Amino acid sequence: ACPGRAEVADLELVLAVDASGSVDESEYRLQLQGIAAGFRDSAVREAIRSGPEKRIAVNLLTWAEPQAPKTETGWYLLARDDDAERFARLVESLPRTQNGATGLGEGIAAAVRSIGANGYEARRRVVDVSGDGEETPAREYVLRLPEARMMAEANDVVVNGLAIQNEAPSLAGYYRD
Repeated sequence: ACPGRAEVADLELVLAVDASGSVDESEYRLQLQGIAAGFRDSAVREAIRSGPEKRIAVNLLTWAEPQAPKTETGWYLLARDDDAERFARLVESLPRTQNGATGLGEGIAAAVRSIGANGYEARRRVVDVSGDGEETPAREYVLRLPEARMMAEANDVVVNGLAIQNEAPSLAGYYRD
């Protein structure tokens, strides 16, 4: 890539994974193993190569306590099966460094900021966020979910949600809204 110029991809994707206190170790591992399995799936690998640029840029970010720094894999450019396999191995071995409250808004905001500073340019920008609970009221000023949603919209970033429904029966509706 040329200095000062963004590298082009078909998609900039952040996988934002809930690591808050309500997520037990098996749920955390389930999220990571599911993502890793996705990148090993032949249909996903074909989709990675299906766009005009034949590659995507991806970053996995874990979030929890709103004020705590987020953990990220960093950005990876995936174009070949071995790129996807390397990323899958990294994801499934990612240690848990987050815990605490459910800072969903700050998690999404961190993902959007990551897209804005990644050095890639794509027509599609997406945050896929997974979590098992509603946002916890913050003890100090942080970006809450409504502000994070506006931030994503202002930056032309689509936010998809995957509700891990185990204790909160209305969580899918919360994520949909």
